[in-house]
Amino acid sequence: MRDHFEMLSKINAKRQKFENDFLVKMRENEEDKRYFMGFLTHCCDLSGSMKKFPESREWSIRVSQEFSAQCKEEQELDLPVTPYMKDLDNKAVMAKQEIGFLTFVTLPLWKLANESLNNQLEHLVSNVEQNIAEWKKEIPS
Repeated sequence: MRDHFEMLSKINAKRQKFENDFLVKMRENEEDKRYFMGFLTHCCDLSGSMKKFPESREWSIRVSQEFSAQCKEEQELDLPVTPYMKDLDNKAVMAKQEIGFLTFVTLPLWKLANESLNNQLEHLVSNVEQNIAEWKKEIPS
């Protein structure tokens, strides 16, 4: 995740440079090919959020449980608590975290993947957008 935004920026720059020949050009250069494969691997790492909501929600709950356990351990060791891992057992807090993560991390990633692969992943982008809408319903008004 450390290099997420830099990766998106580099892939987007290559897309703009190569335009309609993006996939062909990315295969011609070994370094570009490896970088694009790394990008696709990163997409796979964040694939839980592009699934339909019931399954995506289960992935989110598992990650939140892992973060909550880490937060608890940080507190027990008297270490600074990682802010976004705090209070995830509260449904509204978790929903807000998911909305932010999906909106600012996952959606741009899957939009770029879709554009890079000739719009063959539109259904996955749609799932992420739908998941954002579903998480919004879980925040009390």
